[in-house]
Amino acid sequence: MTNEELVKENRRLREQLVKEKKKSQKIINLVKIMSLLINLMIKTNKSIMEPTAKDDLTTLYTKESFKNKALKRVYDNSNHYLAFIDIDNFKGINDFYGHLIGDEALKLLSSTLSSTFRSNDLCARFGGDEFVLLLNGIDFETLRVLMKRLKENLERKFIEEPNLPHFTLSIGVTKYNNYLDYKSNIDIADKAMYIGKNAGKNTAIYLGSMNEAPICLLEKEKTVKI
Repeated sequence: MTNEELVKENRRLREQLVKEKKKSQKIINLVKIMSLLINLMIKTNKSIMEPTAKDDLTTLYTKESFKNKALKRVYDNSNHYLAFIDIDNFKGINDFYGHLIGDEALKLLSSTLSSTFRSNDLCARFGGDEFVLLLNGIDFETLRVLMKRLKENLERKFIEEPNLPHFTLSIGVTKYNNYLDYKSNIDIADKAMYIGKNAGKNTAIYLGSMNEAPICLLEKEKTVKI
């Protein structure tokens, strides 16, 4: 080939290389756009399929997200205590002071729960004025201490928030039993809570099973009549 032909061929190859680079860049840009769209679709599907993680009012976990997280924890080899909490006479607060004050009471309790228990414990709003806890890796005596601390911390909150109506809690607790399903464990804690209601409210009751004698956690070794 002559020099002139070589120069032309060299120019042609360079032009071809530029064209290929442009094509490659277009392909790369297209792949990036497709990747962004796929990630957006994944996030959208996830938000649709998964229940809302946090309750809007209290910022605690919702009932469904609590269940999902609890079921991932209770099958290790440590102790787990399930507590069901209900505000005493909450309807009276709403009726007398209005729902806005009732909402403030719910937020006060949720902040008390968050500050009383550890970050690895689960706290959730179960619905209305009912809350649920999963306390991880503690023994029975520590459970007693925590129930007493919760009551004391709530009373301290009322001193800090004197304009809010005071209220008490009825709490039912059971040790999570892996031989029972989730609902059965909830039912035992719920029954313990209602035993406390019927015994005069403002208390914490432990119930090992549906057939065991209830124990008051705020007064050592005291049993409660059903």
